[in-house]
Amino acid sequence: MRFKNDNLFTSSAEFSSVINGALLEFECFKSEFKTIQFVANRIELSIDFSVSDAENIILENEKRLEEAGVKDIILVIASSEVLRFCLEIEGLISKESSSTVIPEFVAPDRRDLKRYVARLNRTTYIYDFPRLFCHVVALDVSQNPGEIMELQELHIDENYQLQMISDSEELERRAAHGLNTCSVVAWLVKLKTENDREFVRRSAPILPKPTNSEAVEWVKQKVGDDLRKYFNDGFYGDVTQEIQESRRRFEKECATWHHKSQ
Repeated sequence: MRFKNDNLFTSSAEFSSVINGALLEFECFKSEFKTIQFVANRIELSIDFSVSDAENIILENEKRLEEAGVKDIILVIASSEVLRFCLEIEGLISKESSSTVIPEFVAPDRRDLKRYVARLNRTTYIYDFPRLFCHVVALDVSQNPGEIMELQELHIDENYQLQMISDSEELERRAAHGLNTCSVVAWLVKLKTENDREFVRRSAPILPKPTNSEAVEWVKQKVGDDLRKYFNDGFYGDVTQEIQESRRRFEKECATWHHKSQ
């Protein structure tokens, strides 16, 4: 759904007010059309005041924008420059500048519906976690993930064999379509630093029985013995808690690593 106001907003107060109006309109439509899932809403406005002030207002309203399913905020500034703020995941907002007009309709990413469903379950779409990890260690938010890390997806396939996928196009295709029918075991993340430091970040997998012992041992060597709890019943119940704890541990590790590298 698209919210567009052709007025020129010249102050942060006006801008904040129209953002609130857009959110209210999205909420009204969401309440009226309960069978429709709005997962990639867009706001288009023109401004003639500090872009940094506008960006701060967007950040202040990030939670509400996310809950309203807003994916893009398009700002046309006085110099005719077009700024696109893309609200991605967990407060991660990217910004790009263009001199061209944004198309009337921009199709949502294939992941958007999956992200929406994950958000309803109070968690994060699992394939977004590598991007979050990359964001944590990035020195500059504008850096491309490929400039910062190398990624391999580790998972147990239908034959209970450990598979390692590193092709970037295949990784994106699997993530966008949710093609994994078995279980993501972990991601092997190599940070492109002086020491090419490696991390293994576990997901909360659902692992079938029987599992190949060689695959299990390899993952345990990389991930640690605590992986064995996943094999008790073949299922792991509290996915949300484990994901949140995993992310907190990773952020703590990266903060320590940044401190030591300075």
